[in-house]
Amino acid sequence: MHKTFSEIKTQAVLGLKVLKLVFESSPRWASFYFGTTLISSVVPTFGFYLGKLTIDAILARDINLVLILALIGLGINTLSSAFNNLASYGYNIMKDLLNRYSTEKILVKSAELDLSYFENPKFHDQLEKVQREISYRPQQAMDLVVEGISSVAGAISLSFLLFNLSVWAPFILVALSVPRFVFRLKYAYWTFSITDNRSPFNRKIGQIIYLLTHKDSAAEVKIFNIKKFALGIFNKLNDRFIFENKTLAKKLTIYSSFLDLLGNLSYYGLSLFAAFQTIAGRLTLGDLTMTTGAIRQYQSVLQGIFTYMARFYENNLFLQHYFSFMELKPTIESPASPIKINSEEPLTIEFKNVSFGYEPGKLVLKGINLKISDAKNFALVGENGAGKTTLVKLMLRLYDVTAGEILINDINIRNLDLVALRRLVSGIAQNYMRYEMTVRENIGFGDIDNMSDTKGIKDAAKLAGADEFIEGFKDKYDTMLGKYFEKGEELSGGQWQKIALARAFFSNAPVLIMDEPTASLDPKSEFEVFKNLVTHTKNKSLILISHRFSTVRLADEIIVLHKGEIVEQGTHESLIKQNGRYANLYNLQAKWYK
Repeated sequence: MHKTFSEIKTQAVLGLKVLKLVFESSPRWASFYFGTTLISSVVPTFGFYLGKLTIDAILARDINLVLILALIGLGINTLSSAFNNLASYGYNIMKDLLNRYSTEKILVKSAELDLSYFENPKFHDQLEKVQREISYRPQQAMDLVVEGISSVAGAISLSFLLFNLSVWAPFILVALSVPRFVFRLKYAYWTFSITDNRSPFNRKIGQIIYLLTHKDSAAEVKIFNIKKFALGIFNKLNDRFIFENKTLAKKLTIYSSFLDLLGNLSYYGLSLFAAFQTIAGRLTLGDLTMTTGAIRQYQSVLQGIFTYMARFYENNLFLQHYFSFMELKPTIESPASPIKINSEEPLTIEFKNVSFGYEPGKLVLKGINLKISDAKNFALVGENGAGKTTLVKLMLRLYDVTAGEILINDINIRNLDLVALRRLVSGIAQNYMRYEMTVRENIGFGDIDNMSDTKGIKDAAKLAGADEFIEGFKDKYDTMLGKYFEKGEELSGGQWQKIALARAFFSNAPVLIMDEPTASLDPKSEFEVFKNLVTHTKNKSLILISHRFSTVRLADEIIVLHKGEIVEQGTHESLIKQNGRYANLYNLQAKWYK
């Protein structure tokens, strides 16, 4: 009993959340839609009563009354049609507003969450559930609430007509409809359980679809003949889904047949009783016509109410994922009263005894002490997994340190506004984005507030060596990149990297981080880029992460990481003289050029 009460309370709370979401999306249109639907649900009851009066007037041969009732009927039907059309109009507007609002809330929430969420498979399962349902679940919930309320209003008005037959008639019909309601609740839970458990498999299917349909994987699919293997996984998972759906459909068919029989028995039983009452003279022929019509309509409305309640329950089970997702909180946030840094002053970034681990007890960085001063070029080197990129993530406060602190001009970065902090640092990531947007947008994202600065964008493209191929495009900087959209221009790997470099150059940040910035460039382009890079960063700090020692040796200071610790630090010449890890890595690479 306690469990049942708790479930009812949960559903009521979810229902209120749905209503809040609907009215938040547009208070004016939500009120319009609810109001017109409610009115349109009550109007048909007057039609039944009018039908009774008309039949009685015909039997009484009262022509004038028949004409008056016909005119009233015309008015009622016209009014009913008008409100139905208005409700439909309100629905079409509301569904778009609600869909946009609920989707926007997901996008905003996703953008606010920490990077750590996106590196967690369970989060991706949750996100998949929300993305799958968001296009129609809130809208469906709105429909069910509105239709449920309007059906209850319709049932109440019809009850007064059924009282003419017997005070117990409405209650008998309600009692005989309960089995259908109970079954619909069970069916809703079965549907939810099956669908909810499919999230990891749906993501796998999505991966297979992406693999076989996306341009990035098209070449390897053909080269390695992956098609058969991928389709095998796709069909195996879908066979499982089809079997589950078939089992559920079988249950629905069997139970629905029995419940339909029960509904027909209740209709004909009460209709027969009404007929006997008419024969006995207790009801007029008009009463009989009105009552039998009201019984059928009442059954239909009751079935609708219980179906709406069951579907609302099912819908809420899915919407729990949406509301749970919206309750997720980022752990990395700006402080309530952030300290401002004077961007005109030289910047000094200092790591003081910093340790960090992605998982408890597994440190990726250990006791890092490092000072990065203004207007100086630094290079981070080390084998894969040494912690180079992690160091940068901590600097940008994409993660918080496990121990120690990071200071900028002696201020702990936890005390800085996140947006302001990230405006101090720009650069190119190892896995840089290829935005299938215009050239202007691709470069302009480096300083999004100044995207209209055409000269600045062109200067950045020139520094990155991208201006030559951009000028060759018909629409130049308004050219769409990639083949996802019509008239898009596909770029080579090196050209995409130049666009990413231009994005970094366009930024006005005092610190530039370059993670493998020339990995896809030919030697000539690499030389030109680094020549421009040195010029561009004359008054900036440059942090370079690279495995190319021909590039690394140009840095003012080189930091060597090994298993999460700084093991060596100095200039290229001093580190070669030490004949340690850096010298060993450098010589291993250099011998291939001898």
